[in-house]
Amino acid sequence: MQPEEQARLVIDGKLEQSGWTIQDMSKLNLTASLGVAVREFPTSTGPVDYALFVEGKPVGVIEAKKTELGEKITTVEEQSSRYANSTFKWVQRDYEIRFAYEATDRLIRFTDYKDDPSYIQT
Repeated sequence: MQPEEQARLVIDGKLEQSGWTIQDMSKLNLTASLGVAVREFPTSTGPVDYALFVEGKPVGVIEAKKTELGEKITTVEEQSSRYANSTFKWVQRDYEIRFAYEATDRLIRFTDYKDDPSYIQT
C-alpha cells in the first residue's frame, strides 16, 4: 500500500468517527446523510481528495498527503485553496467553500476561510 493510501485509510476512519458518510464518486448520493465526504470529487481544477457536503451543499475540502509531508503540511495549503476556489462539477446551487483541511495519517491542519477572508481569492 502506498503511503498516501495509508493516510486515506486513517482519514476515512476519522471522518467516520466524526459522523461523516464516506462515498466514492461511483456511488455518489449526497442525501445519504447530513454530512457526506466524497473521495476524488471532480472540480474545474482537478479532483479534490475529499469534498465535504452538508445537506447536499459543498462546504469543505480535504487534501490528503503521506505521513512524511507532515512537518511541511503548509506547503499544500495552496493546493487546498485552489480546490476551494474551483467550481464543483454537477453542483447546481450557490455555495462557498468555507473549510479546508490538509491531512496526513498523523496530522490535520484546518483553515476556516470565514476567519481570514484573505485566503479566498476571487
